[in-house]
Amino acid sequence: MKRNIYKNCKVGGKICDLEVTNGKFSAIGKLRGDGIDLGGAEVFPGLVDIHTHGSLGRCLVTDDKDELKESLCIISEYFANSGVTTWYPTTTVPAERLSVFDEIDLDAINGANMPGIHLEGPYISPKKPGAIPLWSMRLPKVSEVKGNEKIKYITIAPELDGAMDFIRELSGDVKFSIGHTCADYDTAIEAINAGADCLNHTFNALPPLNHREPGPIGAGMEMGIYAEAISDGVHLHPSVIKMLYRVFGKERMILVSDSVSVSGLPDGQYTGEGRVRIIKDSIIRNENGNLAGSWCNLFEDVRRTVRFGIPREDVYYMASTTPAEYMGLNKGKIEVGYDADFIVVTPDDELLKTVIDGEIFFEKN
Repeated sequence: MKRNIYKNCKVGGKICDLEVTNGKFSAIGKLRGDGIDLGGAEVFPGLVDIHTHGSLGRCLVTDDKDELKESLCIISEYFANSGVTTWYPTTTVPAERLSVFDEIDLDAINGANMPGIHLEGPYISPKKPGAIPLWSMRLPKVSEVKGNEKIKYITIAPELDGAMDFIRELSGDVKFSIGHTCADYDTAIEAINAGADCLNHTFNALPPLNHREPGPIGAGMEMGIYAEAISDGVHLHPSVIKMLYRVFGKERMILVSDSVSVSGLPDGQYTGEGRVRIIKDSIIRNENGNLAGSWCNLFEDVRRTVRFGIPREDVYYMASTTPAEYMGLNKGKIEVGYDADFIVVTPDDELLKTVIDGEIFFEKN
């Protein structure tokens, strides 16, 4: 049995101690015995990023098992050092190229946890590609996905032929978001009734919200589904981020990074994955000038969103508790029985420690 006690920390505004046994919170309150003194610092659940393609020059588009494993190791360690304790590797490649993931034990990789994979492609519209290459897109086919236990989350354009049956057949095992789509309101409502329950990076690569053509965003608002938001202040204006917060609330709005292979790198031009990305002033664009993913990791998004004026506790909630609940994880809460993944931060949101499965992974010097 492994047991740790973290003393003198602030949870929900109250000073308490945290006992962790075998990677789960086993007691919370004033506890006897010695432990690791957190000096009265604030504790929040570890961040959960359900939409991220890579960072630090590492991507997930490769057929080489060793290269992919190395990338997953580097990204997982980087995220853990940045307050992200769980992430879903997000890829856009056709399903037959996912076999390389089957050869890797995600649980054995050190760093942030990886409960599964997010497919942002290939079942999306070529009319709303964003930065996703057209060659990777195709119509949905159940046989390409069914039975693959690593796939937990799929972004889909519901107007594609076969999409509704695809959602209906798999929605019991896989979460579906509506994204990279030209779907109108009625089609989006049908997809939601079929089992899709999230908007993929809301407003980005979606039809705009129009007073006569509400589209997927209007449908999502009406039906009370979840909504991803890239909250870097680049993909969405801060006023739009605050609007989404008012409409969906902390229980339905999910902060995501949508980071890509060049995220976190210095300004410059980078070539990889068969494409060019240009970073200027920490903003990533492709050769056509279109946004091509976010430069920020999720913890930086949290810091920025707090500065936009959303209540701080709610911002952390939308980056941890809400995505964890959406994906059905035993994470995202500082409560007895939950996985002991948490972060220790200063009042001005500097990361002091990252704790994963009850053990300190990162500690600021």
